[in-house]
Amino acid sequence: MPDRVDAPRGGVRGAATRLGIDRAVDFTVSGRVLTLTLGLLAAAFVVRFLSRVEQGFHYTFLSLLTAQVFFELGFAYTTMQLAAHEKARLEWQADGTLGGDASALHRLASLQSLTLRWSLVVAVVFILCLAPAGLWFFGRADVAGVTWRGAWVWLVAATGVSLATTPVLALLEGCGLVARVALVRSIATLASQATLCVALAFGAGLRSAPMAATAAAAVPLTWLLLQARPALVALASVSAPGGLSWRREVWPLQWRLGLSWLSGFFIYYAFNPILFQIAGPTEAGRFGLALSVTGTISTVGLAWISTRVPTFSGLVAQRRFVDLDRLFWRSLAQAVLVAGLLAAGLLAGVAVLTFAQHPLTTRIVEPVAFLALVLAALANVVASSEAAYLRSYKQDPFMGISLLTAVLVTGSAVMAARAYGTTGVAVTYLGVISTVMLVGGHLIFVRKRALWQGTTP
Repeated sequence: MPDRVDAPRGGVRGAATRLGIDRAVDFTVSGRVLTLTLGLLAAAFVVRFLSRVEQGFHYTFLSLLTAQVFFELGFAYTTMQLAAHEKARLEWQADGTLGGDASALHRLASLQSLTLRWSLVVAVVFILCLAPAGLWFFGRADVAGVTWRGAWVWLVAATGVSLATTPVLALLEGCGLVARVALVRSIATLASQATLCVALAFGAGLRSAPMAATAAAAVPLTWLLLQARPALVALASVSAPGGLSWRREVWPLQWRLGLSWLSGFFIYYAFNPILFQIAGPTEAGRFGLALSVTGTISTVGLAWISTRVPTFSGLVAQRRFVDLDRLFWRSLAQAVLVAGLLAAGLLAGVAVLTFAQHPLTTRIVEPVAFLALVLAALANVVASSEAAYLRSYKQDPFMGISLLTAVLVTGSAVMAARAYGTTGVAVTYLGVISTVMLVGGHLIFVRKRALWQGTTP
């Protein structure tokens, strides 16, 4: 069941290979480019078919759903890292099973058992906790004429199903099925965006979001049940005496990643809930639309990094640091180039709309705020890439700086929202990200990379 690796060829394929576009990146980038297109279309549909207040509810719905990190606690990423380290001593066999070192196989089987149990428990707890929490949060700012309660509960339930499949996909990704998992995720995202657009066009209103979430959950669940089940069943049949220890091997990495993931909620997703309560649904909707658009910069750019994290981890396990660095620096350059081109395109598009005084500009933040969010997204590409590199060593030295960034971003957002509105929030956010996360994170990257490779910084 291994992913097929295509040999470099001339023409378009040769050029793609030189740009670092292998099958995993190809599937991921193709999906994200199409998602970007549909995402921009969906943004236009949101403006066209939702009122200003409904737009605020819609984007705040999506922001609050990222609170799933409080339940998942970085387990999926931890699973991928640990699986990749074990996969370095295993190979896929012709019958679709893994074979090789017996100890690695036992440990991987133990990890799968833990992953399945964790996924089911976390998904149920997430639904039971977040559904009533959202009913309370939105109920505080209840607006006459907006029907949102049923849509919220449905959205949480569908997201819970996706949350249950995420660690299992991460396990298979760590086992080398990077391209297949990337394809599944891309199809899921495309199904979600397409469903959102169609639902909005047919007048589903706020129910469009849970419809899209249901489509997104159905794709990976179907793939796991129909395509990946034989591999999972075969691995489950492996006895795991002396297998992987959650307390000694999983938790030491997971709690650090979990804190970083929790920090990520406040760094990237707390703006809409803050603005929703302080400035109202309309301002939250304008900021949410801008975040949705600018977020595609890092989403697309980081495809060159995220699809190679299992490879990074395997190279670390084999102590092939020269190959690791060569692959990382090339991937980072490609990620920054793509993100920069996308950022320039978005800025040009907003400039044209502003010059033409298009009605869409009244539903999004001011140009200064949009520029700040674009620059912050570019800084996040570099910082996230360096963090991914270091986490391949089964360590997370970015935990402390992530917590500091979360405190500063959240605090400054609350103060700026009260005094300066969305523009103040965006500008202060850029200031914190560019100084603390980008500069401070790079200093950590240089020091830890040298320490762990036994070189002089």
